Amino acid sequence: MNCCRACCHFCYGDQRPEGVARSQEADGSDRKVELGAEYRCIASGGARTVAWTPPNRVLSQLARWRSRATVKHRRRIPSPFPPVDHDARDGELLEVRWKAGADRRGRPVDSQEAGLRTTIRDTPPVPPMADGKVACKHLVLVHGACIGGWSYFKVAARLRSAGYRVTAPDLGASGVDPRPLREVPTFRDYTTPLLGLLGSLPPGEKVVLVGHSLGGINVALAAELFPDKIAAAVFLCAFMPDHTSRPSHVLEKFIEGKWLDWMDTEFKPQDAEGKLPTSMLFGPQIAQERLMQLCSPEDVTLAGSLLRVSSMFVEDLQKQQPFTEGRYGSVRKVYVVVNQDLAIPEGFQRWMIGNSPVDEVKEIDAADHLVMLSRPDELARCLADIAESYA
Repeated sequence: MNCCRACCHFCYGDQRPEGVARSQEADGSDRKVELGAEYRCIASGGARTVAWTPPNRVLSQLARWRSRATVKHRRRIPSPFPPVDHDARDGELLEVRWKAGADRRGRPVDSQEAGLRTTIRDTPPVPPMADGKVACKHLVLVHGACIGGWSYFKVAARLRSAGYRVTAPDLGASGVDPRPLREVPTFRDYTTPLLGLLGSLPPGEKVVLVGHSLGGINVALAAELFPDKIAAAVFLCAFMPDHTSRPSHVLEKFIEGKWLDWMDTEFKPQDAEGKLPTSMLFGPQIAQERLMQLCSPEDVTLAGSLLRVSSMFVEDLQKQQPFTEGRYGSVRKVYVVVNQDLAIPEGFQRWMIGNSPVDEVKEIDAADHLVMLSRPDELARCLADIAESYA
């Protein structure tokens, strides 16, 4: 069956719409064909790639064939948004990636149509659960200080295209959260969006919880409060507290040891009484020379425009009791060491691992502190491996 006949069978069964022409010539070459006023098909026989603008009646057929195709936006750059599902708006340009046979499984397939080059990779299908729903491993990605969930946009796009469910919440006074830092006086207030997300999970669902930089302490607090909701806690070049000292202990050791030259970082009191935590904002010099020295100039510019005033909340964390061994200590942990990190150097990362042993240590080479921007492919593969092992 040639490509045009295959796609017509996909959408209309054995009934071909009027005006539909075959997409292959006798010699097997590709051809652009018109399928009527409301159905247009561009087919490439070699790559078995179909792109069209579907009418509403086609969408019900797409829902029945989801096990054989993956529907997503055709875009040249990674998208921070989830892939388009079968309920996409009428008129959207969609791309269907056909699941090849066993002899092609996992092989890259290239196609070229009208000068646009697309690479198709056959990814493993998401296994169905007993009730017929799709069983999808859920990763929750927690950002560090002064940034937001946007920082994971490259990694989130890669994981979603591989079939994982990804959530990257904005913590208090971060990202698009509308509150100013003054309205987030405690570390728990700062963590509230993450805690609300975990509390809303249905019974029995567990997530792989990933914390970057200061987000490691948010992950620890979440593990203390919701140990039954976390399949694994992942510390990505992050501060990782133990369950014997106060949560502020690792931050105090980091500051006392002068592991980081803070350069043009601004630290300011928020009130004269000292009731609010000291604010912090990374300057352009430290961002470029310590946090993102291996990132592209475009990523550095993007991050510089999206940074927000935040805090390390050391004053508040000093008042809190240590996390408990029975709750935080019972959650399986993975530490991802980033060896070119100049913000939290590898030496301090390994000190934290020795101070609070974990189940597994992974490494990412040639990445800076914002590894999700400088090495998104490597990080996505690392997190996918962790999800397959622990979730």
